[in-house]
Amino acid sequence: RGIEPGRRLDGLAGKIDDRRVGDIKDNLRYAVAMGLETHDAVALNLAYTAGVLGPPDAFEARQRAVTLVKPADLLAFAKKHLTQKNRTTLIFNVDLSKAGAQ
Repeated sequence: RGIEPGRRLDGLAGKIDDRRVGDIKDNLRYAVAMGLETHDAVALNLAYTAGVLGPPDAFEARQRAVTLVKPADLLAFAKKHLTQKNRTTLIFNVDLSKAGAQ
């Protein structure tokens, strides 16, 4: 379930389900951990997070950061960044008679 195009975010205050956010955070944390089944996977994940974030303990810091996210943080992010000014809309017009559709 997402936010419908054109819907304003002003009225979302207090409407983010704490339990759902917790479930999503758990999924993010444990899905990454479950993917670390081989030493290659561990090495690649550690190298990637250290390369992107900088310090050698970046993987642990990222996992910790996920646990700190609160529903209010998500709402603040959405209100700041998911605005009309930042929206890109693509419109595709397909002529089905030329596309070979039947």
